[in-house]
Amino acid sequence: MLVGVFCGQTKPEHIDEYLRPLVLEVNDLQQRGLQFGDKVVRLVIRALIADSPARAFALATVSFGAKHGCLKCSGVGEYVASENKVIFESVHAELRTDAGFRNRIDKDHHKDWKTPLEDLHNFNLVDDVVVADRLHLIDLGVTKKLLGGLLKHEFTQFRSWSPQEKESVSSFLIKTPLPSEVHRRMRSLKCVNFWKGTELRSCLHYLSPVVLKDFMFEIPFNHFLLYYC
Repeated sequence: MLVGVFCGQTKPEHIDEYLRPLVLEVNDLQQRGLQFGDKVVRLVIRALIADSPARAFALATVSFGAKHGCLKCSGVGEYVASENKVIFESVHAELRTDAGFRNRIDKDHHKDWKTPLEDLHNFNLVDDVVVADRLHLIDLGVTKKLLGGLLKHEFTQFRSWSPQEKESVSSFLIKTPLPSEVHRRMRSLKCVNFWKGTELRSCLHYLSPVVLKDFMFEIPFNHFLLYYC
């Protein structure tokens, strides 16, 4: 069921413009329920699913790449200048809670304004926010990183591919028919940086075990199969 579609040249200047109508309507529906014939169905918001920049925008928190950007724990990241990124080394940092979020216990984690989601009934601002969705964690994350590393020979335990081998793999990907539920055809490895999540998913689940077996050493290939499974 489509609830809403928004478009524009930029994101809204303030999150209230975007989320306030949603919060008001959902709170009303949670109170009244949805009427289907003679039945009233209770409405529950299960989770907020968005990519990292959108999550930070919706929750009015600092960027996911900031030192206080982790949504699940209060660990403070360390900036690594040589790699231009922030890493979080602590595995024992105190976990964030809904109450702590609302009370601004970690002030450096929040923007100066509040998100309308704080007014959403029966919604936990920490536990009900998904940070590891399939698309960004696996398809556009690990799978894309792995394929890029193979093609650029960034993983020393994997042998490098010759131009002829890359062309052979590309030909196989393009020509191999996929199940009818897969609507996007595979493209050449030359376009791997522009592959969509569906292409990366199809490559992982349907094609990679067949392709990589002939182009990887046995030990790293068996290691890859653990990821595949």
